Amino acid sequence: MERRTELYLQNGDFEKARIVFENLIKVNPPDNQGARWELIGIYLAQKDYEAILALDKRYPNEYSAFMAVSILLALIKLGRIKEAEKRIKNVIKNHAITLEYLIDGKPEDLGFEPSYFVPFGRSEGYFYFHYYYKYWDQDAIKFIKKYEKEIRKRANELREELRDEIESLNKLEKLTY
Repeated sequence: MERRTELYLQNGDFEKARIVFENLIKVNPPDNQGARWELIGIYLAQKDYEAILALDKRYPNEYSAFMAVSILLALIKLGRIKEAEKRIKNVIKNHAITLEYLIDGKPEDLGFEPSYFVPFGRSEGYFYFHYYYKYWDQDAIKFIKKYEKEIRKRANELREELRDEIESLNKLEKLTY
């Protein structure tokens, strides 16, 4: 990320940062730099939930927790509950750990703060929680709590499927530092 844009974000100048990131995805539609993830945070901070839904249309095959769980939040905040109820099934399937962290109000102790994440795993949930939990109010949490039993069951399944996730991240951390 460009230093100027980093300063915009640090100073809370979301409008200038938004312009930079929106221009980035215009000139680089595949967005291999992750500008859309930065935009999600900006849109949440600005309460521009329609913009999050527009990103979903632009990147329909984006399955990260950053996108999927934020789209769910946007639907809830816009009062589009029927759509949120349809969408949550897929979010539970792929991001139950993230939803569990939101319900609990804290991520599980990973033993370290990861620098990288494994998609759909504990580390991705950790990052989502770290950056976006502040945008989840009690009404939004109440909505996902209706699915708590399904969320916890699937979260446990995902932990089993990704049993070596934390060990792999620890090795990666050691290799890069």
